[in-house]
Amino acid sequence: MSLGTWQPTTQDVTLSRSQLSDLLAKAVPSLNRLEDLGEGPWDSLQKFQALPPEQWTAFSQELKDSELVFLIKALTLLEQQPGWDRGKNSPVIPLFKAHKQRLGQIDHELAQWVKSHTDNHFLPFGSLL
Repeated sequence: MSLGTWQPTTQDVTLSRSQLSDLLAKAVPSLNRLEDLGEGPWDSLQKFQALPPEQWTAFSQELKDSELVFLIKALTLLEQQPGWDRGKNSPVIPLFKAHKQRLGQIDHELAQWVKSHTDNHFLPFGSLL
């Protein structure tokens, strides 16, 4: 009898602009109660967390400012849910960078909001090294 190693299956996951738009449209009604995010339209976003930073950056370019800030806040809060923590690979990091580039400076108010709503010490700026 030989022993093998279990390898989880990996799926190529892609997120289209229309999927993200649909998700945002369903979630925008919860904009004023972000702390209550949980089950609902966000569940379908969990599988997209592993997308490369470049793809999140590309999506950010297609979002309105308000949508980008909303997505940053929502993903920050969702990371507190079991199974959502991404550490230094969080999509919040490339989204926050894109927001910073869009503004031409750091949004200190948003950075403070993110820091005060997460246990992930990589947010919102990523690894310092």
